[in-house]
Amino acid sequence: MIESILDTNVLVDFASIDAIELLAGFFSGRASVVAHAREAELGKGALKGLPDPCVLKGELWVRVIDDMDIEEYHFAQELVLRLGEQNTGEAHAIALCRFRSLEFCTRDTDAMRIAAHVGVTVFTPTAILNRMIHEEHLTIEQAFAMAERLTKRGAVNPRYLFEKA
Repeated sequence: MIESILDTNVLVDFASIDAIELLAGFFSGRASVVAHAREAELGKGALKGLPDPCVLKGELWVRVIDDMDIEEYHFAQELVLRLGEQNTGEAHAIALCRFRSLEFCTRDTDAMRIAAHVGVTVFTPTAILNRMIHEEHLTIEQAFAMAERLTKRGAVNPRYLFEKA
């Protein structure tokens, strides 16, 4: 697995089911988050008293990307026009993934569509669970229990869980 940029919705979903430690272990130093998304989107949760899902045991477990070159920035601005200002974090993530050959983990359907259109590999929470099973980070039973809780949040589509290769 190559490095991935995690959308805030994935972080919040896994945090909501107390699975951040599992997510951090699975990505094992290969996960990033866009600085804008962390500040703007996760900052809203902090105002409500929610813990920062980027922090585990007092340490950042993801790399925060706060540097964009001019080409990445211009492409991100084009994507903001397509996705809307409220999706600036997703636009930045897609641009960074495209130019830096990273994967994008999200469940935002508009962001998934545009990312795929520009050639970015996208993984959903469902795909993350499937990978965890395949790479033996979770048993099928553990994954089903997590999927049940994530389904209640609208984060996974049970029809696509644990397909046979």
